[in-house]
Amino acid sequence: MDIPSKGGPSPLSKKPFHFTDFKDPASRFRQFLTDKTKKQRKWKVELPRKHGATYLVERGYELETYLDTKGALAFYEEALDLEPNHTQALLRCSKALSDLTLEPGTSEANAQALVTRAVALAERAVELNGADPLAHLARAINLGRLALYSSTKTKVDLVRAVRVGAEKAIELNKDEDLGYHLLGRWHNEMGSLSFIVKLAINVFYGGLEEGTHLDAKRLFEKCIVLNPKRMIHHIELGRTYIKLNMPEKASEVLTSALHSGMEVEDINALHEKYDAEAMLAELNRGGAGSSSWRSMTPQWLKAARAHEQQRKRQSNTLSSKRKHDMALHDTAMAIGSNADARLPSFEREKEVDREYALGATCRNCKTIRIHITP
Repeated sequence: MDIPSKGGPSPLSKKPFHFTDFKDPASRFRQFLTDKTKKQRKWKVELPRKHGATYLVERGYELETYLDTKGALAFYEEALDLEPNHTQALLRCSKALSDLTLEPGTSEANAQALVTRAVALAERAVELNGADPLAHLARAINLGRLALYSSTKTKVDLVRAVRVGAEKAIELNKDEDLGYHLLGRWHNEMGSLSFIVKLAINVFYGGLEEGTHLDAKRLFEKCIVLNPKRMIHHIELGRTYIKLNMPEKASEVLTSALHSGMEVEDINALHEKYDAEAMLAELNRGGAGSSSWRSMTPQWLKAARAHEQQRKRQSNTLSSKRKHDMALHDTAMAIGSNADARLPSFEREKEVDREYALGATCRNCKTIRIHITP
């Protein structure tokens, strides 16, 4: 069947197709893929496919932000089936495959297979669009994960490639915070190698570039300047302070990262949050706050996913109501009799935020604010 890359409302259904109408949007789409008959496939698969690969990638990313990596991957795979050279679909699919290795219970053989395919997709994205810094970044990140399942010689070669990829991404976009983040992680790993390991690498494998925790600290601070709302930058800075034997600074940074309302954007950020909670708990007990990465339990992951999904739903509800009330507020201010009460845009936002917190009534538009606990 010829499926157009773009299209209006499907003639198959009078009701628009909304994935957010369900508690688990991915479960419905996964069911699509198991249906056998052509009629079921036409009704359930080709309906979202009519909107094209970009639409599928957007819907997949929506699920990814809700920490449903498997559901997101289903959309990305469908997008690639429609447009094999769609760069964003390649990058998102590559990331989702790599992220699946973080799921508890994933065997080493399966993880290696997932990362190997993720590397192949990222390399194809680089071939298609070598000027995209995210393509080089995706390849570098996946090569770093592939190193975990490789021989020592291959691991050394891949570690070199990780640094090259991060530096290339930064060269293409000086404001790419994830490029600096990956380079900071590289410096932390190199700085953690013992003298004996470094000596062996120099003798048998030609050596590696030097990396230090101080350079990692500088890079993570740069990340925070570029994107202060990204949680993983703060947590990695806290981890670096632990490596530098600065527990007070580490505790301060980790506490801020965990309690300032930063968004958990994907499964990687959820792992980082898990690490931050464990490091902070150890620091509060007077320990050194071990900075090594930890494997989360399935029980913790299930509970954390449910908590983050509920928080995101509440946040989206609050955001929608806030936009509606801001529109009412601005209209009332424009036609109100008290012209002197008009405020600059940022002051209006502060006022609306305050009224949300207090459950107050706007003096001009008389809208009752509903008290919602942040």
